[in-house]
Formats: sequence, structure tokens, C-alpha cells
Amino acid sequence: MASHKVPNAIIDLPGKNSEKVENSKPAAMVAAYLVKVSKVENSKSKTKAKTKAKAKAKAKAKAKAKAKAKAKAKAKAKAKAKAKAKAKAKAKAKAKAKAKAKAKAKAKAKAASISLNDTAKTLAPFCFRSILNGAAPIIVTVHVFLFL
Repeated sequence: MASHKVPNAIIDLPGKNSEKVENSKPAAMVAAYLVKVSKVENSKSKTKAKTKAKAKAKAKAKAKAKAKAKAKAKAKAKAKAKAKAKAKAKAKAKAKAKAKAKAKAKAKAKAASISLNDTAKTLAPFCFRSILNGAAPIIVTVHVFLFL
């Protein structure tokens, strides 16, 4: 950088390539130069820090949104499963009640049928025997005779 050479005035500059520069300028100018360089470096590091902070905030927001979406989806799935289970249980209970009512009605009908059959079986032999044996005309005659 400097074209004039002054012995024993070697400066380490910060940056990518830390090079040693021999300088013939007065110490005040060297100090001003170093302040300028450090300001540029500070500015770069501040920009870098800001960029890094922005990226970090963006990543954090993205992760938060992702977690929120995941939680929402999980809650939705849970509610759906709960509703499905509730509907299934309701349908099962309804089917069970229907089957129970059907079985009860069938048993009642069977009991009535058995009762009717028993009555018919008990009375049928007498009715048919009396008709077959010609008892019907006799019964009619007796009834007519009694009421005359």
C-alpha cells in the first residue's frame, strides 16, 4: 500500500490476508487508517451478525409454524378419530338394541304361537272327534230341545 518505506513501522492489518505493511506516514495517519479499516471490519461483522440473526429468526419462525401446523393436524386427527369411534360405538349400540328387540319380539311371537298351538292341540281332538262321530247334530238337537 505505502510506497515509502520506514524501518520498524510494520503493521498487521485485519482481513482475509493479514499482510505486513511497511509505512512511512506519521503514526496519526496510520492510526486513522487502522480506525477506518476496523470500522469497515466492524460494519462487515455487524452486517454478518444481522444476516445471521435474521436467518436464525426466520428458521425459528419456520420451525414454530411447522410445529403449530403439526399440532393442529394432530388435534384434527385426534378429533376425527374420536368422532369416528363415537359414531362406531353409537351404531354398535343401536344394532345391539335392534337385535335385542328383534329377539324379544321373536321370543314373544314364539311363546304366543306355542300357547295357541297348545290350545289348538288340546281342543282339536275333541272338535274333530265330535264332528266325525256325528256329535254335532246331537249337540244342536240337545240345544234346540233345551231352549224350546
